[in-house]
Amino acid sequence: MRYNLSDEHDASVLPSHLETFVVESSASDALTCICSAISVTNYAQVKSIADSGAYISLLEYNNIEGMILFFELSRRRIWSISGLIKVGRIEPVMVLRVDKEKGYFDLSKRRVSEEDISACEERYNKSKLVHSIMRHVAETMEIDLEVS
Repeated sequence: MRYNLSDEHDASVLPSHLETFVVESSASDALTCICSAISVTNYAQVKSIADSGAYISLLEYNNIEGMILFFELSRRRIWSISGLIKVGRIEPVMVLRVDKEKGYFDLSKRRVSEEDISACEERYNKSKLVHSIMRHVAETMEIDLEVS
């Protein structure tokens, strides 16, 4: 779920599990992003696999990049990384830490329970449905949804 806050809106309308912070983009313009709090499960897409872990982008939060260290991939001993995680796959992950200055997340796959996965899937599907409806209404009414 995304919330856009402008000057006339109050941050108190946000759910308690969300926090607001500003991330500086490489183009040096301020990008306001609502990011999940610690211990919340989100869907993320695996972008690449490096020597120390896998780089992930959080789908629910404008593809902000995070990292899963290899020891956070599984509760069991890891024999093969390729069996646990593949580039392009969408995985449920838990947010462990948020670096507000860099806009970077430390994530975990091993701390996600079955209940977390089902709750995340339900929330993500509802979010996709709302986004689809909003996009359809905007196209029908010829409204630009992009924030400038």
